[in-house]
Amino acid sequence: MSDVVSMDQLISEIRAISERQSRGVSVIHDLELALDEASREYDWAKANAMLQATGTVAEKEAQVELGTKAQRLAYELAKTSLNYAKSQAKNLETTLMATQSQLSAVKATYMVGGNS
Repeated sequence: MSDVVSMDQLISEIRAISERQSRGVSVIHDLELALDEASREYDWAKANAMLQATGTVAEKEAQVELGTKAQRLAYELAKTSLNYAKSQAKNLETTLMATQSQLSAVKATYMVGGNS
């Protein structure tokens, strides 16, 4: 069973969600920049490791993989962080739409009841 909420509470909730969405845009931008940086660092580390690797192709690939573990981890963490932030943004969007729907229903109830 859900709680009864007033129009003022719903409007306040919409404002709070909108503020979180606004902050989220900056967070996502920063995380995209961090992902781009991590990707470049990983690519450069792989290129350097490949130039210094010796042996057969398989041995070179293994040396490159082992020599770039830190950069790959940084890249994967940056990617995961960005994906998480985007998921949170999508969740906020869905929550906002649901809250707006609730507000519309409350407004309609007031209109039917003669309160405008």
